[in-house]
Amino acid sequence: MIKLPALLLPLSLLYGGPTLFLMPDQQSAFAHFLARALKEAPEQILIVAPSFHHTEIKKEILKAARKGSRIVLVTQNLHGDPLSLVQYANTELYTYDARPLQGSVIVIGNRLLCTLPTGIEGETFGRDASLVRCSDDPSEAAAYRSALIPLLKRSKKYLE
Repeated sequence: MIKLPALLLPLSLLYGGPTLFLMPDQQSAFAHFLARALKEAPEQILIVAPSFHHTEIKKEILKAARKGSRIVLVTQNLHGDPLSLVQYANTELYTYDARPLQGSVIVIGNRLLCTLPTGIEGETFGRDASLVRCSDDPSEAAAYRSALIPLLKRSKKYLE
């Protein structure tokens, strides 16, 4: 009986805490990780990014929207994927012009949080070295979601 906790401790340490992805080396691993999380997406997905153009992630977001998840995308650059996403049900597009956005945040329900130092761009992921951090800590995801409320209030809805 005492041996069981000793066996479970390394597994809890291995699978607990944040997951880090070094771009561009782990770009496909990050896309797969995010796609898996979006497949199991709860009721709301919040994405705040200066720009958004990533075909794999866009495809998984659309699948989540078809399953009933509410997608909220806040961006500054409307070219490409944001305008094509807004035409689908359960998706809302907001523009934020108050200040330049420097990084990106993806909050999937209160289960997963990913922070990126750049916009969500497939070309940038393949070119620039950066570190993406994802955490499955519900309290951290809730804290980010509540911290982003003022930014959402200052954003303008694209379609009214």
